[in-house]
Amino acid sequence: MLGNSLTNYANWEELLDRTDVANRGIGGDITEGFLGRLKYIIYVKPKIVFIEGGVNDLSRNISQENIIKNLTSIIDTLQKNDIKPVLTTVTLLAEHYKSRNPVEQNKKIKKLNKQIFKLAKDKNIDLIDLNQFVSNENFCNPEYVVKDGIHFSDKTYVIWKQEVEKVLTKENL
Repeated sequence: MLGNSLTNYANWEELLDRTDVANRGIGGDITEGFLGRLKYIIYVKPKIVFIEGGVNDLSRNISQENIIKNLTSIIDTLQKNDIKPVLTTVTLLAEHYKSRNPVEQNKKIKKLNKQIFKLAKDKNIDLIDLNQFVSNENFCNPEYVVKDGIHFSDKTYVIWKQEVEKVLTKENL
């Protein structure tokens, strides 16, 4: 599991009821940081890596072009090492998110997600889109986030777990 705080905050071994899961989520991390620690992920020889990130990049005004370039490089590197990458879209912020203007941030997230969908299609890899379960057209629904409006509630982790399990089942893992 490769990502930022959203990935990091889950106990994936417990959630998935498996002992072969490594959580490589780091709070506040950006896709460039993912690239920087990719060698450590490859070293443990996983069969599959679920990639979740991009929201911190957007909050730091990193261009969508750069985010997609980083995600492409991550995917290519994993595939060259016979590791199956799975992308996850960026989840919309809740309306009560206070750190930044959620309307403007969600516009950026939607635009980035279009590029993430295209990247997954172009690379012929699986994609998990939690927005279809936890968001309306404009915001993440309040019951799926904690008070800060960005981090996931337990309900969201249950949904994410189910989506991860679907991919694992499909891949006979």
